[in-house]
Amino acid sequence: DPEGGQREHEDIMLRRVPRETAMRFRAAAGGRSLTHAQYLTSLVSLHARVRELADAGDARLSAELAALGLQTVAV
Repeated sequence: DPEGGQREHEDIMLRRVPRETAMRFRAAAGGRSLTHAQYLTSLVSLHARVRELADAGDARLSAELAALGLQTVAV
């Protein structure tokens, strides 16, 4: 950042994404007229919201997240 502040955006590259997953990701983003970055941002927000609901006692959501390996972790 030329002004010495924190950057608002970062570039990321994903490698070895399973072909079907990559195709579904691109189709889901494009079908919603979202960029890949916008769609990824929405998915991360969705996960955070579902995680909040699971942590608040929604056992079904907690079980679904655990099945996907997305249970609560400390970062």
